Amino acid sequence: KNPSRQEALVYYRRVAEHFHLNLRQYEMVESISGAEGSFVLKTRKMYGREKEYEATRVVVATGGFHAPNMLEVPGEELPKVLHYYREAHPFFDQEVLVVGGSNSAVEASLELFRGGARVTMVHFLDKLDKGVKPWVVPDITNRLEQGDIRVYWEHRVVEITPEAVTLRDEETGNLTELKNDWVMALTGWQPNPTLLRGMGVEIDQTTGIPSHDPDTMETNVPGVFIAGVLAAGNNANKIFIENGRAHGGQIVQAIIGRAAGHP
Repeated sequence: KNPSRQEALVYYRRVAEHFHLNLRQYEMVESISGAEGSFVLKTRKMYGREKEYEATRVVVATGGFHAPNMLEVPGEELPKVLHYYREAHPFFDQEVLVVGGSNSAVEASLELFRGGARVTMVHFLDKLDKGVKPWVVPDITNRLEQGDIRVYWEHRVVEITPEAVTLRDEETGNLTELKNDWVMALTGWQPNPTLLRGMGVEIDQTTGIPSHDPDTMETNVPGVFIAGVLAAGNNANKIFIENGRAHGGQIVQAIIGRAAGHP
């Protein structure tokens, strides 16, 4: 059985307690300067207090959910358009359009359906993304085949109004208007590259992936490592808990090896 989000969070909390991790919550890192062996981190706490820390090495694991990939269509600014899914209950008995074919879009669609929403999916491809978790695929496939969740393959949203959405068939150009209450635009997010760029880490302009050694997770800046979904760049569905959890071990081994005199 795969853990739920709640179960995963409880596990993380217990790990932090068991290993007495020195967590600095609600404290934002505003800049990192220096070089390997003598990094300086400047932070700001919730109520404005500034602090500084010194570090021999730095691991950046800021995630990939800084800013959403926008649809860039008329009506996207309406309050009915959401780029982040939290829970299904507020959408009971509502017409909900889920945009995208990623794992996030699939899981949200399934939860919304089971929460009593009338769900329609729209995706510009003719199938779900490869990053959808394997154990979720049979469930969403069954729901689509049985018509529990409608889907418009090879369509894009071209306009959003207070009570409807308009889709365009990518092949024919034909337009379809659907009655709609909410739009879940789960089209992916972009990471925040500010800290990495400030330290001189190179970032691919197309993929958003920071330059790094996939075996050690060290960037092109010595002593600066990345971990988690940040390593996937703009494709947040490429790295999950299941495959991203190995990054910590890789980083530790790289640091231990260097301390022992190995390259």
